[in-house]
Amino acid sequence: MHRDKPPRIYLDDHVYFVTSKTFNNKKIFKDKSYAEIFFNCLKFLEKRGDGMILAVVLLFDHFHLMVRPEKKNISEMVHGLKSYSAQKINQEYRRGILASLHM
Repeated sequence: MHRDKPPRIYLDDHVYFVTSKTFNNKKIFKDKSYAEIFFNCLKFLEKRGDGMILAVVLLFDHFHLMVRPEKKNISEMVHGLKSYSAQKINQEYRRGILASLHM
């Protein structure tokens, strides 16, 4: 842990408000298919039991969430969402690139 940072505090059965920007503020969610992937990832994590999604606002270059973690703490839950959705969006992007090369 960085010596200037206070330890993280995780509170059970509490609601967290999360805001996160996309890499380099790219407006990736302007693409409807990427926005759909993001929402599907949220549904998957909630169904898996990581936590309960109470509210979502998705804009072109960032998102806001209100979540109540259950199986995971808030850091693990947000990390899971960001890494899983990035993986799925990158797969979709690569599929689109490959499809355009075969045209």
